[in-house]
Amino acid sequence: MDKIVIGSLLILAGFICLMAIWFPRIRPRWKGSSVTFGPLSCTGFAAFFTGLGAATLSSGFHLPSSCVLFFIIFAVSGWILGIVGSKRDGRHDRDISNLTIDKSEKQGKSISPRLVGFVIAIALGDFLFLQARSAWTNYWLLQDGQQGMAIVTNELWSGHNAVGYRYTVNEKEYTGRSGRNWKIEKYSKVPVGGESVVYFSASHPWLSLLYEPRTVIEGLPVVIIVMFFEFFAVATIISPGNKWAFDLSDKKTKQAS
Repeated sequence: MDKIVIGSLLILAGFICLMAIWFPRIRPRWKGSSVTFGPLSCTGFAAFFTGLGAATLSSGFHLPSSCVLFFIIFAVSGWILGIVGSKRDGRHDRDISNLTIDKSEKQGKSISPRLVGFVIAIALGDFLFLQARSAWTNYWLLQDGQQGMAIVTNELWSGHNAVGYRYTVNEKEYTGRSGRNWKIEKYSKVPVGGESVVYFSASHPWLSLLYEPRTVIEGLPVVIIVMFFEFFAVATIISPGNKWAFDLSDKKTKQAS
């Protein structure tokens, strides 16, 4: 429960940072400076807090380790983007006080909004694809799931209790990847070569997990938030100037120029 509360608060912080892109009045200032967070910084820290919160929630909901790893990478990427944005904020603040800097030079150093939107859209799209595949598996396991036994074949590099395994249905062998069954103590730490219960679909026997899913879409609030970000990323790619796009321009600089 603590992970769920902490994760929710972090995602809320990310949402506030996201809203600051469109509402400059709520943008904070850099510590010990009069420089205000710019759109790029807000985007970076929105991704950082959201990724960190989603990773915490994923851990709390016992989602596959690939989800947790993805969100951690997403959070680190957001932190890097936020730091890059902080440098840009400082540079633009100095530019405003020195109007002799050529406008074309400043435009040449700016980061393309479409490029930022494309990178974010690809990263979030990959996550949504994995979630859609997971939801498909969960759906069929809940519809006509059956129970069998599997042999754990290897530990996966993604860690977080994830393993590869093989099992047989109607004399045909299948393989799968899943987190261990944390619900049943007997199977929660099965070593390589050991046996674990496996749940597979009778109509789609290649779909399986080592644990029984609770619902079709695990961590639905996280998925909704990611879809929210994906919408704005795609809008940025299509038309950086529309009201739904990430505003990565420096309006103060434009006015000063």
